[in-house]
Amino acid sequence: MAEPGTKKSPISPDMNRSMFRDDRSLAEHFQRPALMLSVLSALTLAVYWVSVSFQFVWDDTFQIIDNPLIRSWQNLPQVFLSDLWFHVQRSQLYYRPLFTVWSMLNYWLFRLDPRGWHLAAILLHIGVVWAVYLLARKLRMEYWTAALGAAIFALHPIHIEAVSWISAASDSMVTLFYVTAFAAYIAQGEAEDRRKRIRFRILGLFLLACALLTKEMGVTFFVVAGVYTVLFSKSSALTQRVVEAIKGTWPFALITLGYFVLRKAALHALVVVPPDHHTTTQLVMTLPYVIAFYVRQLLFPKGLTGLYYTPYLKESDWLTCAAALAVLVALAALIWYWKKQKHDKLPVFLGLWSLLTLAPALYLPNFTNGDFVRDRYIYLPSVGFILLAAEAIRLLPGVAAFGRRTVQTVVVVLVLAGLCLGCEQQIYWDNELSLFQRGHDLYPKSTYASVGLARMLERANANDRALKILKQAIAENPGNLRAYVLLAEAYSRAGDNTAARQTLNTALAGGLPTTGELDQADLAGLLGRVGEYDQAIKICNGLLARAPDLLSALYNCGNIQLKLGHANEAVQLLSKAVTVAPGQSDPLYWLGRAYLQAGRVQEAKQALLRAINLNNAVPEYHEWMQRAEQASGNAGSHKEAVTP
Repeated sequence: MAEPGTKKSPISPDMNRSMFRDDRSLAEHFQRPALMLSVLSALTLAVYWVSVSFQFVWDDTFQIIDNPLIRSWQNLPQVFLSDLWFHVQRSQLYYRPLFTVWSMLNYWLFRLDPRGWHLAAILLHIGVVWAVYLLARKLRMEYWTAALGAAIFALHPIHIEAVSWISAASDSMVTLFYVTAFAAYIAQGEAEDRRKRIRFRILGLFLLACALLTKEMGVTFFVVAGVYTVLFSKSSALTQRVVEAIKGTWPFALITLGYFVLRKAALHALVVVPPDHHTTTQLVMTLPYVIAFYVRQLLFPKGLTGLYYTPYLKESDWLTCAAALAVLVALAALIWYWKKQKHDKLPVFLGLWSLLTLAPALYLPNFTNGDFVRDRYIYLPSVGFILLAAEAIRLLPGVAAFGRRTVQTVVVVLVLAGLCLGCEQQIYWDNELSLFQRGHDLYPKSTYASVGLARMLERANANDRALKILKQAIAENPGNLRAYVLLAEAYSRAGDNTAARQTLNTALAGGLPTTGELDQADLAGLLGRVGEYDQAIKICNGLLARAPDLLSALYNCGNIQLKLGHANEAVQLLSKAVTVAPGQSDPLYWLGRAYLQAGRVQEAKQALLRAINLNNAVPEYHEWMQRAEQASGNAGSHKEAVTP
């Protein structure tokens, strides 16, 4: 992009002097990074301000609302020794202690008011925008190009998921730490003073440790740093450049190794591979398709959703695979041609940044079939692609009577305006119903989106529509246990427990997989609700034998024992559930009912009172508190007991 201050053809001498003076003054002001970034931050805040009114959605329930760890700073030591979802199921391995610490801070500040959480997520994104500008300058990008890169990153709709969905803030956090760590790595190599080199190295290692403890994407850092050193080393021999890369990156590799050791100590496994059926050919064909899908979304961010459906390509889909490969080869050839023509290695590095940082999300067997693409996975990789795009805009030539500066200015305005308009798609993250409706509308063959939408419709008492969607989902994917469970739940809500029992028995008779602890706990709870107690207790016993402190199992199995009239067993399980999650009201409510059934009235009153104080808006809590008061002969004293 042309440097500020270039004169235009005069309209009149006086007018030209006035216009040039104003233009130069404005350009000089915006050449101050603090001012430019402050204005860009204000624009970003304005674009995303609507998301402050959004609700908690999707995984926010498990990671925030029902997460007992975030409710007390006393849990801080446990945070670094626990899976993010330890209280729900053990078939997920999300070791992200710093994200949990961020959640603890938000809970301390805002409790469960989603407005504060959403505002914090926007501010986190703005922090990343500043870091992207810093990285661009460290990569020796020209000022206005770096500013344009930061602006595109700030406003690109591909980042909606990471900004508008609270649980995806881990992607913003890891990117903030990763990018600033890389800027420190570059500064370390450029520093002539030994003390400065040591300070920058220590800073880089600390920031990398923070990135690793935030999300798994940080494991690629030492590889990307090594590639940077090989590309930009002043040594002529490749062997010598590789040796320099090893010498420069071994401390970062050591930190990464330490992360894996800590992760293994905190969790029961390093990775979990979900059961899936695919051939090596399908895997090889699908991989370029997934990468090309991300490229398409970066270039044309339309039809964004948190629920893309990208199943394995079959041998018959060879044309789709060939088209994806053609796109990727053309993009690689363009970058290589750029490097040769301009004698500039930066485009190659930026392209490799995107590919290498995306690598953890390209291990397709780690995901269930169809769930390979998520916008949040491209948040960190998009830094390279977007800076590459900013460099490309800077090289645009003039066209006909329009000078180079005019063409570049028009393109910049159109690009930024288009990105701002594209950010309107964030509205679909307002609530879970609109989120899953969007996914179902765009990808009707996605069983996950269909089941999620049906669950939301059931909560909204739209059982008829939920039944129709679930029956279709089961017809398309007969092996989906959650679809059967929700179908049975829909029947149960409609008062048809016979159909609910038949649906569940059909699922179990078919040998459907029930490996996920959350699925098993939900299945047990629903079996208990429809009167299939023997099967429910069998599943509960198996769950609790493997995971005796799993909240979802303790809660559901405690309720089943209560319905069976086994008050003492219910008290034992629900008391443990309350210990695991002391800040949640539902376990306390059911514990109060279990105490009442066991004749322990005073303990029932204490449990119910604690539930009411945590959530005063649930009518059932007050109803059972009145029953407890009546059982103790103190009817009418409940209101006084709960009045603050």
